[in-house]
Formats: sequence, structure tokens, C-alpha cells
Amino acid sequence: SGAGVPGGCAAPMASSRDGSAAPEESAAERTLDAAPRSAVEPFALADVRLLPSAFVDARQRDGDYLLSLQPDRMLHNFRVNAGLPAKAPVYGGWESVAMWADIRAQGHTLGHYLSACAMMYGSTGDERFKQRCDYIVGELNACQQATGTGLVCAFPDNDAQFLNMRDGRRVIGVPSYTTHKVMAGLRDAHLYTANATALTVLIGLARYAATLTQNMSEEQFQRMLNTEHGGMNEVLADLYLLTRDPAHLALAQRFCHKAVLDPAAAGKDTLNGLHSNTQIPKFIGFARLYQVTGEERYGAAARFFWQTVV
Repeated sequence: SGAGVPGGCAAPMASSRDGSAAPEESAAERTLDAAPRSAVEPFALADVRLLPSAFVDARQRDGDYLLSLQPDRMLHNFRVNAGLPAKAPVYGGWESVAMWADIRAQGHTLGHYLSACAMMYGSTGDERFKQRCDYIVGELNACQQATGTGLVCAFPDNDAQFLNMRDGRRVIGVPSYTTHKVMAGLRDAHLYTANATALTVLIGLARYAATLTQNMSEEQFQRMLNTEHGGMNEVLADLYLLTRDPAHLALAQRFCHKAVLDPAAAGKDTLNGLHSNTQIPKFIGFARLYQVTGEERYGAAARFFWQTVV
């Protein structure tokens, strides 16, 4: 995944870019570029042009599909939770069908969609994708302003599962995993489309998470991390690079799950039998934190994961 780093995917057939006028690398992308560098770095999306090939055909199909979707249907639950009238009926599947909705995945589709549109704009310069991003970010901002808490979510019970986390009660589903996808989408909208409001909403979500967990002991916080939480450590590390607010870095480090970090940093393989989709984002976050802080435990854990799993 290249979502956390500008231009995370470079095409094998590339020279410059095609299509409409290219947006130059944004100031936000340059900010993330200022993180300590690795020996190998990805190209920025704006620096790559796909030549006629199966790759450009696939990108066209992806773009057509993205434009066929209706943002207001993905925003339905967010607006309802904020006390605002919905503008379109909700999608099915992950967003409303009981088998999927019961795991509190509502809203994660919107997060992925926001990232996809932002990266498609970064890759093609097609203003239609920027317009989609700007619209969604504006709607999320309106929801955040309406709630006044910083939280924007699409869960049927609103913030109930976050309060259960805070208070040590049973948590239904994976609300932090879903929230990570929304936060990553906001980050990408800021990075690739230079949308300043996306950063504002992202900061508000981080502030909500910090306030929610501020009185939790380390033991309580680590117990909370036993529930799948996506790449919260990675997106918060990226937020720190964008804001230089030490509170964001502290929260990123707090979201590191020691049950996997500590043994991996020590070269011990405790991964057998664990759910891969739960673990991989944690290690991407460890790698990112190593880039940001230089702390060897993060680097050792990421290297061990790569050598052991990949």
C-alpha cells in the first residue's frame, strides 16, 4: 500500500503524465516527503504517466466505476448520525445489510472511496475526481460541525461502541478499523487534492480519539487494541508530519499494539494463527513510525515482519 506515502505506486511503464494538466506535488505531500528517507522511494503520482497498456485500460475502468457511485448514498448514515437529513438512500452491503453492518463497518466504504478519488486525481489530473473529494470533505465537515464532538461516523448506534471501549465494556464490531479508513481518506484528500478542510476534519477526529482515551491506563488502552483497529498508528504518524503537533505523534505511538510489536521487535514469531488483515496495517504503522522517530523497536518489528511473512 502506498496510501500513507505520496505517490505510493509507480507504474513500470512511465515517463511523465498524460491527460489534463497535472496538479503539482502539493505542499502537504512535500511535508510528508520531509520524513526521514529510505534507500528506495516511490514516485509521486503526479510524476508518472501510463502509456497505452493494460494498466491504463484498468485505470480507466476504475475511474468509470468510481464516477458511477453516488457519494450521497455513502454519506447517508453520516448525515443521519449528525442529525442532518439524508440526501439519498443508503447503499446495501457493508453499509446496511445486517450480516455486514453488525460489525460496525458502515462508513469504511466512503473512506476507501475518498482515498481512491484523491489518488485518481493525483494520477490523472481529472477535475471530476477532485470535485468528488471536495464534495465529500465538505459534507463530512458539515457533519462534524453539527455533532460538535469531532466524531464523524456512520454506525447505527453512533458513538456507543467508542464509549464501550472507553469504559471497558464489550465492544461490538470494529469501529476503530472503520474510523481509520475515514481518516486515511481525509489524509489522502488533503495530500493529493490540497483540500485544507480535509486536514481540519482529520484533526477533529484525532482530537476526538485523544479525548476519548485520555483517562485510560496503558493496560486499558492495550486491551482496547485487541480489537481490530486498522492502521491508526500510521495515519496518526502522517498527521503528525502534517501538523508537527506532538500530541498526534504521542497518540500514534499509543496506538501501537504491544502484543505484536514487542515480540516482533525481539525477533520472536507469534503471528501464526492471527488474522492477517488485522496485523498488516499495524506493521505498516511501525515502519512509518520508524521513519518518523528513528526508534529501533519500530524498525526491528517491521523488518522482522517483512522477513518472516513476505
